Amino acid sequence: MVQGLEYVYSEQKFDLLELDEKEISIEEKEKMKRKRYDFEGFELIDFKTEKIIGALDFIQKIMEYNTIVPTEKYIQRISDINKKFIPNVHKARNEESIELKKVSEEYEVFLIGHQKLIKINESYEKQKTENQFAYKKSYAERHSEIIEKLGNSFKKAMKYKSKIDMHNNNLMRLDNFITKYNEWDKKETSR
Repeated sequence: MVQGLEYVYSEQKFDLLELDEKEISIEEKEKMKRKRYDFEGFELIDFKTEKIIGALDFIQKIMEYNTIVPTEKYIQRISDINKKFIPNVHKARNEESIELKKVSEEYEVFLIGHQKLIKINESYEKQKTENQFAYKKSYAERHSEIIEKLGNSFKKAMKYKSKIDMHNNNLMRLDNFITKYNEWDKKETSR
């Protein structure tokens, strides 16, 4: 496990098995083809963080085996990897925060034009209900263009909201891992 963590810490590309929910034997695993994954950006830090900081959950279990076989060196290696890796998590958190701020600001600027389209559409809808004849003669063609622009604008708004949600979720995941590390580190330093 510790060698695997050291590998995850140092590599960018990983050969992983895609397994079904069913259990398979070790022999079957050996025969399975591995798929090469080349993670980038947040996916890479998320994958590494999940594996490295997630390993802190196993330290207590590893300690239980100390009566059978000495485990302190493995615990120390997991600890060392985590201490070397945590600055990467903080850096990723800062980058995600910057990206969230950037996309949120872009969304705010976008909303000004989006709201204008909504108001123009409402005006045409009002005109349509008040005087069908005048609407068809003077406004219907222009209103059709506004409806198309508004449809595209709503799609763009959904993309912005999706990006904002993604960055918020990424920040939440990183915050949870940072909290887990900090709680572990506090216990570690008080020992």
